Amino acid sequence: MHFIICEGDKDFVVRCKKIIFKIMSGSKLVYDTIEVNNWNQDNIDFLNELVGSKIYICGNVENKRGFELAKDIRKNGDWNSSIIIVTELRYFKEMCHKKLVTFNFIFKDVDVEKNLYDAINITFKVNSCCSCLCITENSEMYQISYDEILYIEKRLNENYSTIVTENGEFLVRKSIVSIYDELEHTSFYKTHRSCIVNINKIKMVDFDRNIIKFKNKQIDLISRSNKRGLREKLENK
Repeated sequence: MHFIICEGDKDFVVRCKKIIFKIMSGSKLVYDTIEVNNWNQDNIDFLNELVGSKIYICGNVENKRGFELAKDIRKNGDWNSSIIIVTELRYFKEMCHKKLVTFNFIFKDVDVEKNLYDAINITFKVNSCCSCLCITENSEMYQISYDEILYIEKRLNENYSTIVTENGEFLVRKSIVSIYDELEHTSFYKTHRSCIVNINKIKMVDFDRNIIKFKNKQIDLISRSNKRGLREKLENK
């Protein structure tokens, strides 16, 4: 998850970072904060290439005001990221006429610290509810949609797992146990100490031969102790 602070006021940026740290200190999600104090094409291209959820906090930079930044973000095709506009009361009327689809806006001169905390906290919760698995490899963060995952299998090395999707495989330096703790358990089930399956992607199960079939793949990882639980999961799907 990326928090992008577009603001030229260094003191305000520091306050934002403290609030973000306070909110994220209780989360397992990987995040970073990015400062933008000048809205130019290089920065726009860099932000557009970022992978993962983005939350923009748009104040005033050298050449743009918050609502102008929001307009540019949407104009460049990003309609998924949440935008919090930080503005001054005198710009409120002008901002109201813009079709920006923001998440929230706050005023710099009205309880800014409290309102900023509330806005960032709510926005984070909304974004973290997105159904995806966050992984970090070589200092880069990736998000894999739950809808793409077929199953996750432990490698011979306990600290590595393979995430198998409809379009490819991802080798990650995480154990099956740690991945399972991060997943939404209504969609996933641990069929074996070496395997987690996406219940919604199963096409057929042969319980006699312990085979689970997906669209283009199949595995034979069902432990005796987990058969009943898998049946119940499929029946209640």
